[in-house]
Order: sequence, then C-alpha cells, then structure tokens
Amino acid sequence: MVGRHKAAVETVAGLVNAVPVSSSDQDPVQAINDWTNGRGADVIYECVGGTEQTLALAMEMARQGGWIGVEGVHTRLQSINTINALLRELTVTWFYSHGRRGERAEYEIALDLMTKNKIKPDRLITHHFPIEKISEAFSVANNNTATGSIKVVVVPS
Repeated sequence: MVGRHKAAVETVAGLVNAVPVSSSDQDPVQAINDWTNGRGADVIYECVGGTEQTLALAMEMARQGGWIGVEGVHTRLQSINTINALLRELTVTWFYSHGRRGERAEYEIALDLMTKNKIKPDRLITHHFPIEKISEAFSVANNNTATGSIKVVVVPS
C-alpha cells in the first residue's frame, strides 16, 4: 500500500495485511520493484486522484500485463506514457464505486462487515471529540498531515 502519510499508511496496511510504502520517505516505484523482485505489482488501485500524477506512477509500478483500477478523481490532466503502456500491455479501468453494489448500498455492506467483526475500524479512528468541540474536530480532520488523523469521530452528548 502506497501513501504519503506514513502513520496512516502503516495503520491501514496493517488492517489489510499489505506492505506499507510511504512515498514521503521512499521512492514508491523502487519499493514495489524491491518487494516484487523487479516484477512490479499485478494489480494496482489508484484511489487518490487530485492534482498529482498518480496514474503515471501507478503505471510505472505495474508489472508487464498488469491491471490498474482508477477510482481517484483527478482534478488536473494526467500525463501518461501511452507507448510504454501499450508495450507493457497494461489494462487501465476506471470505476465509480460510491453508492451501490448491485442491490445493496456500500455503507450497508460495510456496517454488516463491522457487525460481524470481519472489519475492525477501531484502528482507523484516530481522534474522538465531544459535540461541543466540533470545530476542533474539523480542524484536526482538515489538517491530517500535521495531526496524523485518519478518521475523526464527533460523539453527540
């Protein structure tokens, strides 16, 4: 799992049994190549989007014939090497998964998994605030780089 914020990457990687790679202190392409003995990743989910060239980075990390699923919403044009993607036979698929999986809402599925203890979200919740400190809670959530927040919970009185 690759991400910029080391603490968050390590926490989430631990939840899903993945190798954490913090792009703030290592080259993610090199880290993936080291971990796969130079092969590259079989499957990559690009869930960041934003303004960085994360699609190009995902393509660099993929193996020959690898698959990249793009969910991140990019707010700037992405520059990709289409010749390299062609020669390496990469498959890139975009998907929009917020909402429903067939007849079930994704939130319903997530709640069901938590109820059955198949997902334990406790480690994702890094901060708790009473409703009286909601402004501080939003500040902590908004400044996740400085605060290390992943999920911030506001508890009603």
